[in-house]
Order: sequence, then structure tokens, then C-alpha cells
Amino acid sequence: MELKSADQWKELLASVDNFIFDCDGVLWLGEGEAVPGAQEVIKLLREKGKSIYFVTNSSGKSRKEYLVNFDRLGFEAYKNEIYSVGYVTAHYLKHVLNFKKKVYLMGLSGLAQELDLQGIPHVGVGPDPLVGGPAEWPKITLDPEVGAVVVGADREFNWMKLIKACSYLHKPDCLFIATNEDTNLPMKSDTIIIPGNGCIVSSIKVGSGREPIVVGKPHSPIFQVMQDSAKLDPARTLMIGDTLSTDIEFGIRNGMKTLLVLTGLCQRKDLEDQNGTKPDFLCESVAAFLTYGWGLAGGTSIDGTSTVGSSESYYSSIMELKSADQWKELLASVDNFVFDCDGVLWLGSGEAIPGAQEAIKLLREKGKSIYFVSNNSGKSRKEYLVNFDRLGFEAYENELYCVGYVTAHYLKHVLNFKKKVYLMGLSGLAQELDLQGIPHIGAGPDPMVGGPADLAKITLDPEVGAVVVGFDREFNWMKLIKACSYLHKPDCLFIATNEDANLPIKSDTIVAPGTGCIVTSVKVGSGRAPIVVGKPHSPIFQVLKQSVNLDPTRTVMIGDRLNTDMEFGIRNGMKTILVLSGISQRKDLEDQSETKPDFFSESVAGLLACKD
Repeated sequence: MELKSADQWKELLASVDNFIFDCDGVLWLGEGEAVPGAQEVIKLLREKGKSIYFVTNSSGKSRKEYLVNFDRLGFEAYKNEIYSVGYVTAHYLKHVLNFKKKVYLMGLSGLAQELDLQGIPHVGVGPDPLVGGPAEWPKITLDPEVGAVVVGADREFNWMKLIKACSYLHKPDCLFIATNEDTNLPMKSDTIIIPGNGCIVSSIKVGSGREPIVVGKPHSPIFQVMQDSAKLDPARTLMIGDTLSTDIEFGIRNGMKTLLVLTGLCQRKDLEDQNGTKPDFLCESVAAFLTYGWGLAGGTSIDGTSTVGSSESYYSSIMELKSADQWKELLASVDNFVFDCDGVLWLGSGEAIPGAQEAIKLLREKGKSIYFVSNNSGKSRKEYLVNFDRLGFEAYENELYCVGYVTAHYLKHVLNFKKKVYLMGLSGLAQELDLQGIPHIGAGPDPMVGGPADLAKITLDPEVGAVVVGFDREFNWMKLIKACSYLHKPDCLFIATNEDANLPIKSDTIVAPGTGCIVTSVKVGSGRAPIVVGKPHSPIFQVLKQSVNLDPTRTVMIGDRLNTDMEFGIRNGMKTILVLSGISQRKDLEDQSETKPDFFSESVAGLLACKD
């Protein structure tokens, strides 16, 4: 039913005692300007004797700072009415979880202030530049007193912070707390997309393999804290917000009436999804309350009616290659050996796996064809050859199928790409694009400048037709904004070199996040799914097979990861050997949901059993 008359809105008013407002996208946009009429609506509700609460997923400000913003924009508001997710997170840690350790905080000063007010010590706020390469990462010092990683909006988010968060969460008893998982922030711009906190949270989830306790809407902790304080009756409460997946879902989960306003993230087209969350009402803005005294101009109920009122180890079936006879039988059935590199032949490019050089030499002596297929996009093929030579391996450029080379080749010769690339990656990937004659921008540092009001002024290159995401130690919030903004154009390609969650690293305490952490954050912020070039996906095998015409049935894939290397081999009809010198270990073979290789061995040095 379309709600037009004063009588209809008086009926709604009579059924509601408590009004809960989201803030950004409902009362203001980016804190720069109030939604027209919003101040008058709040004033009118107070005159009618209604209780008002402000529940926001924005963790950037403390309640004290929020009061300053309310006052600056002309809203009447009081501290005890504000349930900002920063305040609720600190309150939840202290009074619900009885937390007594130190927090590693990815967040802004407002969240830090709320932790301070609860007496919770913390580290991590502010810039933390990445120093050195993978060889230096095991030397990163972690604070032994940290017992929780708390993730809020953080304009200083970068690769170093991602490493530290994932490393702290490597301890099973370390709590993982997310203020919210919002995918985007409201922004008054047709071209710039501002990623939300969910992009940071998703990257940490991938890198750590952990799931967070999410405090903010639509999850229960924020309502739990609010209900303990306000004792409101959900049946006589109206939740007003601009997002279906957070605000409206929050109201529905907690038994409230719900009203969607179209001044923020969600628009009418989003209501067409038959499987999506459905509010009770919608309107153009909160100012519609002022029509008819209590009218929602053009207000409509969504459904068209009035809405007021086993004992054996799983891996025992996988053959462990131990004896010379087992290796020799395998060799007789295989002509082609496809090797992953990091975690199989070396660790972090710093040192070779003992016996790996001799294993490659032995295979060449026996007339076997050798190929190196790596998901590491950081080096060009030329740079890979330097590393092979430095570590004592015999290798040739036409044997190398590193994902940087394959990505550039795939863009040029398969997709016939003729535009410019926005690149999140290192110099090796940039060099491969150069060799294919593909122009690109984005490589190197791109520091965050200014605050939210300045983000709408970011300039995008109109010639960009693809976002290519590889491993990027300079990854930060600014790059995430630009990638998501380019991908707002439906015809802009989204190419990921790989989705590896972690990098092999020789450390019991430091966890090195992989390219998959970056890719996931861009997926969440853009709402787009990428073409993934690297293992286990088809583009890298497509380029390999076209080049050398190998027979998969006479080929073995040797790698250190079940979900990339082994899956790649299985999808493409190869035999598979998992080596335990990198990421995957024996315990991973016990997981029946994981990919199952044909064989496993401690390392490639097992091949040396085939020496005559």
C-alpha cells in the first residue's frame, strides 16, 4: 500500500515508540553535509515524545567526536543515545568478553579513544610502513601481550598491518574482532567508490584463515549492548537505514519495523532482487517524514500491503613416495615434470630446498621435460632466471610460466586487450606488461592523502580498461579505492594473477599474506568477480599447453599447496605430488574436504632415490 495520507502516518506513529537511525547515508553524507530536512525530523520526533537512538557502523569517531559532528550539522543529540560501533566494540570487549589483555588495533583515533575509556591497552594505530622484502619479514617483532586483533576503518591500512594482524591471529587463543563488514561507504560521487571496512576484514580472513566476531550491524553484539542499556521493545521500534544488508537486516533480525531510505547506498533497483532482504517501508529520504505532518512522500510497503503492526586416516590412501622403486615406477610413467617454485624448490627466494638442484639435474639427465609454473607475480621471467642461477638451478626462459608473464600474454593474445591497465603489482608484472606493449599505471607507492571529503576529488584515468591485481607490497587504502572505482565501470576487466591466501615463509610466528588477500578486498569493495589467471584456474594451463603441447596423462604436477598446485594438476588431468616443504602439511591431508593428491613426499629431494 502506498502511504499518502496523514491518517496512515498517524497510525504508524502510534505503533512506534523508538526510532533508531543509521547516520551516514541517512542523516548526512560523508559527514560533509546533512540530508535536507533531517534535522527537522529529529526535532519533530522529540516533540512527539519519541525515543531516539543513533546506531552507526562507522568506527572512525568516538561518541564524543560524534557529538561534535551532530552539533556542527545542527542535530540535537546526546551521548547516551549514540551507539557507535567503536564504543560498542570497546564495551563488548570489557564487559561481555571480560577481556584483560592488549589489543592490536587496525583503526582510527576514535576507536582508540573508546578503548582508552574502557582501560584497554592497544598498539597499532597510525602509519606502519613496510620495510624490506620477504627475507626480512621473519624478523618482525610481535607484542606477546596482544590477545585480540580489532579491525575498524583504517586509512593507514597497508601490507605491514596485514602481516601483523594475520600473524597475531596465528595464535588460536587470539580473538578476532571486526567492528563491521560493510562493503562500501556512502559517497556523493558517480565515479569514486569508497571501500568499506568489510574489505579489510575479508583480506584478514583470507590471510589468517579465521572468522571474526562481528560487533556491528546486522550482528547481535551491537543490539545486545543497546538492549542492555535502553531496554527498548523491538516490536515498538523502527530501524531507519540506507543499506539492506546491514541496517534493514539488523532491524529484521531483532524484531523491529524497518524503513529503507534512498539517500545512501541502496536504490530502488536493489529491491528487485527477489532473494534479497526486504524492508517494511521505503522512501526517498528521512525528510519525507515532514510530509502530511507524518507522511512518507511516495512511501510504499514492499509487498503492497499495510505493514503497520572415520577411524582410518583419510590420507592413508595417498601413496607416500619413500622407496627408490616407488620413484622409479613413477618416473617411467611420466615425461613432463611441472614444478611450483616457492615452497618446492626454495623458500622465499632466500635459500634452496636441500637437494632440489640435484633433483632438477637428475631429471634432465634422464631426458625429462621440465616446466616451472609459479603463482608469484612479483618477478618477470628474466628476474626468475637470475634467481634460478643464483640458487644453482639450471633453467631456461621458455620453461618458465610465471603468472606475471602468463597474465600479460593472456591479456594480449587471448583477450585481445588494447586499453590501459590499472596495476596493483610489483615491477616484475609491470615488465611483462611492457614486453607485451600494454600500457599501465599504478605500480609503486600511492600514499593516502586527505580525509573523506577529499576522496571525491580523486582523478581516474579514462583510458583504463582493466584492473590487474598481483602481489603488491605497496597495497594500501588509496589503491583499493582506485581499483574499486575503475571496476565500477561494467566494461572494465578485473584480472587477478592468483588467489593464494599465504606465502611460504620460514617462521613459526609470522604469517605472510598472499595475493588472495588483496583480490578478496577488491572483490568485496567492487562487487565484482575476477578472471583468475594462475593456478588452479584454466588460463595458465591454456597458455602452457598451447606453447609446448604436453600430454597431461604423461605429466606430473609437483607443488606444496593442495588448493592451488594439486587442484591445478587434477583439473587438467595430470598426476600430482604434494611436497611438505612449503604451505600444506600432513595434517592438511587428513581434511576430507581438501583436494587429494596422488602422492606425497617430504620434499623434491626424494627424487634423488632414482639415482643409478
